[in-house]
Amino acid sequence: MGKNPEGKYNSDYRISSVPKEVFKMLALFLMTILSSALALGTIYIGAMLIWYLLLAIGRWQMFEKMGQPGWKGFIPVYSDYILYGSC
Repeated sequence: MGKNPEGKYNSDYRISSVPKEVFKMLALFLMTILSSALALGTIYIGAMLIWYLLLAIGRWQMFEKMGQPGWKGFIPVYSDYILYGSC
């Protein structure tokens, strides 16, 4: 514990001696990190949706070439069953 200017011990002295600008800078820093994380998360989700769309188009075309309806490529276990059966 630190002493306040009157020479008495005060448990709140350490907290109150920190300038308010430090708390403002810390809050700004945390908001910057949070906004960056949200932006990167949005970019990541967008990239994953594009990747899934490309995979879906490819799977649709693959099933069409096998003589199967393309929609069967979207059913998770059934599409694998059909793929392994065609080998």
